[in-house]
Amino acid sequence: MNRERSFRSLAVVAVLVATIGLGVAFAALAQQLNIEGDVVVRGGSTWVIEFDNLEPASVSGTASAANATLTATTMTFDADLAEPGDSVVFEWDIVNSGSINAMVNSVLLNFPNHPNITVTLTYADGSQIAQNDTLNAGTSRGVRLVVLYDVPAGGELPDQDINFTVSATINYMQNR
Repeated sequence: MNRERSFRSLAVVAVLVATIGLGVAFAALAQQLNIEGDVVVRGGSTWVIEFDNLEPASVSGTASAANATLTATTMTFDADLAEPGDSVVFEWDIVNSGSINAMVNSVLLNFPNHPNITVTLTYADGSQIAQNDTLNAGTSRGVRLVVLYDVPAGGELPDQDINFTVSATINYMQNR
């Protein structure tokens, strides 16, 4: 009888171990997520977004501009504004000559903070450049950067000319 009792005890322990093992295995399998589908990656895809076709500065009044450069997606120049009403306007193109659609991720304008200077960066048609604006593959869009010396009503004139450097950068990311 002792022998039969030990055999039963061993059988009960074996069944419990097997049940626990199957429970753990089921839990592990139940938590695995299988995603199936077809993916096509196009060979030869290219990412080429760049500034191009910089027009000569359009200046008014006694303003002047120098050292205008385009590098990838940054435009930089030096400006000298001497009198209220002076302005400098630059126009160029943003070109997507790659095969991937793009969208604006961020727009950065760097210039000294001066109460008499207004700097605006827009598309050539005057519309605002905004985050998530798209630039499809094989297309381009004109942009305009305007620097204006303005004195608000009741404002004071500076004692000297205003000389500074302006840079405009538009960062793009893939349009999904």
